Amino acid sequence: MDSWFVAKENFDHIVSKNKHFVAALKSNRLIALSPDDKKQGRFVKISELKLSDQQAVRGYLKGFEHEVIMVRRVFTNKDGSTALLNLVCSDLNCDGEQVATLYQKRWKVEEFHKSLKSNASLAKSPTRTVATQNNHVFISTLPSLSWNA
Repeated sequence: MDSWFVAKENFDHIVSKNKHFVAALKSNRLIALSPDDKKQGRFVKISELKLSDQQAVRGYLKGFEHEVIMVRRVFTNKDGSTALLNLVCSDLNCDGEQVATLYQKRWKVEEFHKSLKSNASLAKSPTRTVATQNNHVFISTLPSLSWNA
């Protein structure tokens, strides 16, 4: 999930269903790097952690009871500037590379939805009922048909 959906309630719900999550974190989120730090209330901003690309650290997000893995992704933009992406994962068996790969798969779905919304003109669709909306999306996603005369 992306950072818009990162909330304790969402994490708790996912974990309660015996599932795991991978999510992007905003740089101001707080993490304790040990159980003792958590008990003492010693949290640091994840932006202050000195991590290399795909390096993983275990810790506790403020407000969330369970231990998580935090992974930093470092990207070089076309203009040469550096961008950081902070990821959190509830599956303690994953390493940094696995977390990064899982998030990348989610991003492909995001790109598909963006393309679908744009190409099918979903925002401008005049449809109002479920049936007409389904028909609009279905017809919009069909490949062009070639009719032989």
